[in-house]
Amino acid sequence: MTEVTKDQFEWDGDELIHTPTGARFHKKSQIANLGTAGNTLDNGECYEREDVIAVAHELVVEAKKYRLCSFQIGIRSNAQSTPFSLERYQ
Repeated sequence: MTEVTKDQFEWDGDELIHTPTGARFHKKSQIANLGTAGNTLDNGECYEREDVIAVAHELVVEAKKYRLCSFQIGIRSNAQSTPFSLERYQ
């Protein structure tokens, strides 16, 4: 089997794509299209489905944490902080 690494993935909006296999994972859903993960590709590489899913899950969790930590609180015209709820960002 071929090793699955984080650098094999790229974001397209809210969708994470494993470029070698075309497997797609949506950041806001548990639905995935596994593409050719688990099959031997034309170049002889074979990526285990479980490995692709595990690395994708790790990247989605990281993206959600980054989004939670990097949001900016807006400022009202009277210079008070805008109220916010962490539930909005989960």
